[in-house]
Amino acid sequence: MENYCYLTFSTTYFALRSEALLRETTLPFKLVPVPRSISSSCGTALRCSCTDLATIRETLERSRVIIEGSYGPFDR
Repeated sequence: MENYCYLTFSTTYFALRSEALLRETTLPFKLVPVPRSISSSCGTALRCSCTDLATIRETLERSRVIIEGSYGPFDR
């Protein structure tokens, strides 16, 4: 069973910007609704393998994407 981690963003812009940046890499990820266990508010989160989390964070932060929070690991 694979563990997933989630990144949340303060705006939809940063979530969509993350998707555009990460499509240029070979890192697997998916934009998903923020899980209820993280927040009851609406929003979009980036789900990724916990083993790729550090690399994804570095990639996004290098491109000045503001990450609101990092959560996990969660079992799939």
